[in-house]
Amino acid sequence: MDISIAAVVVLGGLVLLRFIIIGVGVALLLRPAHECPACFGRTARVKRPVLEAVTRIAEWRWCLSCGWQGLGRVTEGDRWTHRNATSRV
Repeated sequence: MDISIAAVVVLGGLVLLRFIIIGVGVALLLRPAHECPACFGRTARVKRPVLEAVTRIAEWRWCLSCGWQGLGRVTEGDRWTHRNATSRV
């Protein structure tokens, strides 16, 4: 009984380690997508609540000219403003 529990813990840890390694790899390969990779036009952010809940480093982008959609890395000056932020305009 003790060996089967240890095997579950070890194999579960290996699966978790694989997800961590894949996540770090994706984070390193993800680039900011301010320009469309297809037509080099300007892209706009699309707010996706599920994506925001899962990760804070990626956002969904959409090209205004050709309709391309895809993931892009969030840059510091490009984050969404919280609702409680006051405007100085």
